[in-house]
Amino acid sequence: MSIRELIRRLEKIEKKLSKEETAVECEMVADLIDKLIEDDINFEKFMLETSKKTESELIEELLTLGMENGLVGKA
Repeated sequence: MSIRELIRRLEKIEKKLSKEETAVECEMVADLIDKLIEDDINFEKFMLETSKKTESELIEELLTLGMENGLVGKA
């Protein structure tokens, strides 16, 4: 399931919740939708930047991120 499909489904839920006077739940769904959209946009930007890099540049960047997060050390 794509992010866009998740957003469509959450928007349907949000509309139903707003009719039932469940403001807190409606706000939670709206926040989740916003976060999904933000993450999708950031991922799209990352993919555009990544596609411009060579394979060795990409591997080097991923290793650096892994070392900074401690993931490479755990492996």
